[in-house]
Amino acid sequence: MERLERLQNLLLEDANNSFLHFAMAKSTRSTKNLNLALEHFILLPDHEPNYLGVYTTI
Repeated sequence: MERLERLQNLLLEDANNSFLHFAMAKSTRSTKNLNLALEHFILLPDHEPNYLGVYTTI
């Protein structure tokens, strides 16, 4: 199974997992799917405002 598929399946099980959203954002950004990456980056501060990864990435 491809990385993005695995992450999507994991997010279905745990939609509020900040690490999974961060991993999905980084993975989709690397595939040049910037809109989807941005959606996941935007969700992070809402779910976990102190999640450091989002502030060091954007």
